Amino acid sequence: MTTSDFILCLIMVLFEGLIIGFERQLRHKTSCLKTNMLVATGAGVIFREGANVHGLGSAATIWCSAAIGSLAASGYYVETLICTLLIIIINTILEPIDKWLINRK
Repeated sequence: MTTSDFILCLIMVLFEGLIIGFERQLRHKTSCLKTNMLVATGAGVIFREGANVHGLGSAATIWCSAAIGSLAASGYYVETLICTLLIIIINTILEPIDKWLINRK
């Protein structure tokens, strides 16, 4: 891998993290722009309050962001964009369904 290839991979990783992080911050989630761009460990955003567990969705998003970053670093640019779009769709479209399922009686 040449230096210019490495720089291109790095830019792609930061870009996908920016897109995913922007969506999370826009929706006031615990993982935000910087977290997804830097891709820290997802376990740090999981919290437990008694029987309730919070932050699993944010942790999963961070882990997906790390995996997508690996795609970009490997040179799979189209696949990186496809996966980034898929994560945005999942986090955006499925949330109302998820909330409905949780709140139904």
